[in-house]
Amino acid sequence: MEELELRQQIIEACKYLQEKKLVARTWGNVSARLNEYEFIITPSGLDYNLTKPEDLVKVSIDDCSYDKSQRKPSSEKRIHASAYALRKDVSFIVHTHQLYASAVCAEESSIYLSDGEFVPCIDYGLPGTKQLARNVKDIYKRFPNTNIFLMAKHGTICFGKDKDEAIKNAEFLENECELLYKKRVKEEIVPEKLEVYLDDYAQMFPPQEGEDEEALEIIKEKNIKANLYVKDSKPLKDFDVKLQHFVYTRKYSKLKDK
Repeated sequence: MEELELRQQIIEACKYLQEKKLVARTWGNVSARLNEYEFIITPSGLDYNLTKPEDLVKVSIDDCSYDKSQRKPSSEKRIHASAYALRKDVSFIVHTHQLYASAVCAEESSIYLSDGEFVPCIDYGLPGTKQLARNVKDIYKRFPNTNIFLMAKHGTICFGKDKDEAIKNAEFLENECELLYKKRVKEEIVPEKLEVYLDDYAQMFPPQEGEDEEALEIIKEKNIKANLYVKDSKPLKDFDVKLQHFVYTRKYSKLKDK
């Protein structure tokens, strides 16, 4: 496949995921294998509605290096690079923060789908950190034939041989997690005290003036559902919450996406 076509497919995937509310604004990321040595990934902190094919970043699979004349690649580039390095059958990856899967991943437990497929849950690590990258790589190695993963308190990552398969896996996981959620949560009563269970909620609340109201509602709904779903998992540590909010407001807020 020609590089321009691949870039266009990534843009299409981003818009589709956003339309289906599998991601909100800049959360999540999408990539595709370009060749044996490189992949192309969405840039850091740029609204998908503003992203053009030329904004996507070409990154080395081996060491995540990239031409600095390009935009900065997603901070989660390592979780994509590890997959391409370890899995020659993977050519497209979507990392989402979808509603029901986010609630389920807040439990920090692996799950089984209705067809018997096992979905591992990757141990928690702060977003964009080497610790998270190590946790992800470890799970990839332990489950070399798995294409669907939960990421504790963070979201999901789904592989495919192409765009359609990767998105199909993400949508299938969301449907399955909705069933799990509704099986456990019989009545949706919003907790009086809303604990912070999800990374993106930690980042965006309290909101800044001028923030995207639709995105805020999506993030809040996910964290409410996480509060209702979890039984054995603890909320995020207060320091981690404050750190993530500090980083977000200075680097990734929509007010900075210019």
